[in-house]
Amino acid sequence: MKSQRDALKEKYIREGKILADDAKVSLNDAVSLVGECLDMCPEFERHEREYQRGLHPLEKIPGTELVDHQRAVKRYRRSASDGHTLLPCDVRPPHILIKTLDYLFHTVIAEHGLQESQPFVRDRTRGIRNDFTLQNYRQMEAIVCHERIARYHIVVASQLIAHEGFSLQQEMEQIRKTLQSLREYYTDMRKESIPCPNEAEFQAYYILSHIWNNDIATLAETLPFHIFNDPRVQLALEFQHLAQCSTAPVFKGMKRSLGSLSYYTRFFAKVADTHTSYLVAALLHQEFDRVRCNALRSMNRVLWDLEPRVSLLELAALLGYNDEQEVATVLEYYEVKVEETMEGEWVACLGKDPPTKNSKLKSKTFQDGKRVSLQPRPSIRLVGSKAAGVQIQDIIDGFDVGVAKPVPSPDGICLQILFPMQNRCRIGAEIAITTLNGQLPIIIKQQRCFRITHFQQVTTGYGRIETKIFCIRWILCVWKFSIWTESSWREIRNQSSKSNC
Repeated sequence: MKSQRDALKEKYIREGKILADDAKVSLNDAVSLVGECLDMCPEFERHEREYQRGLHPLEKIPGTELVDHQRAVKRYRRSASDGHTLLPCDVRPPHILIKTLDYLFHTVIAEHGLQESQPFVRDRTRGIRNDFTLQNYRQMEAIVCHERIARYHIVVASQLIAHEGFSLQQEMEQIRKTLQSLREYYTDMRKESIPCPNEAEFQAYYILSHIWNNDIATLAETLPFHIFNDPRVQLALEFQHLAQCSTAPVFKGMKRSLGSLSYYTRFFAKVADTHTSYLVAALLHQEFDRVRCNALRSMNRVLWDLEPRVSLLELAALLGYNDEQEVATVLEYYEVKVEETMEGEWVACLGKDPPTKNSKLKSKTFQDGKRVSLQPRPSIRLVGSKAAGVQIQDIIDGFDVGVAKPVPSPDGICLQILFPMQNRCRIGAEIAITTLNGQLPIIIKQQRCFRITHFQQVTTGYGRIETKIFCIRWILCVWKFSIWTESSWREIRNQSSKSNC
């Protein structure tokens, strides 16, 4: 077949469909490659991989090592990885690429499941994207295929995150590359005044896939007005803002915001909200551990370790864990002590010990700098519940993108619980607690002797409870200054009265 291939190459050169290897032409005279392969896998590759025993089990005739010509799919191969010259018969045109994608999503995944088929589908979707790139094809067919591939990778990244052998880093790399290609396609379509109905959806995914990038908001401002103001893009920007509200860097290189309010509770409440779709929650899933780590670190620094302690069920409701067992596993990783109360409730020993005359303020142990990462876990309650009863193929095809179902509570504990932090807050704490019962926010108005003595209810635009401890150290300083001022004036009056006498 190689001798026939050389003759075929000469034929294509004579017809002007490709250039000779030693041809030197300007960019204006370059020849665009047009695919002519009408099968899911080129004939030469099928026989080559059968001979080299490079067939995937899903491409073989059952019980043999022979290729199944109806099920073989072109694999991903770098253009010049082995000196192999691509011919038009090696590249599939757009309508065949759409057919191949339908086969992968509606037949392979349906028959073999998401986990078993993931390595095969991942490689073959890369091959589909590569065929579009080789032909420099940037029309609606390429956009639709890339959108479906991006949704597939988002679903896989969330559902297979805890499976052995799965690489979240590699999956996120494919998500970002696919979304970057989509952004370029949308720009080209915009120049031709061709509307793309799903652009706002995928611009939002692009923002969420770069959630720790401080320049992503500035980049979003360059979008057209109707895209930037789309609720999905605004929701993504809000998630980016809430995730970056941290008093300590979540990872190396992240900027620290000392004035942050640490809106971790509002972050998870927003994920649980029915207006947050499954794909948005799935894309945020990989960031949960970073936000939770910052939340637990902040609690350990600002709370007092006094009765009643924080229960594991409350932490599960507050930070979106599946159950208290998962919370206990995470606290064990961070070396936070867990105790059982007389009532049989498990509580976390977070916060500082009360100060005494002979002891200094000292936070409990919180080891968040370990070299071994926390084992990733699926988010069944917060993310998986949004896709309950929905076919994966429907999500990938975009028929169920907007479905957002209510999030169940862990073990019957209502998500409307307020975190019991009053009377146990360290001076200078900056915390925001958000729940879902729609009551008015509570803001601390005054604090004395390390205890909260007065609350004031105020209305905000979010319509949820938020207990905010705004710069209590500043409030205490003002209070002390007022006492000092009052005593100073008293001394002045006494001295003036003595002088008059």
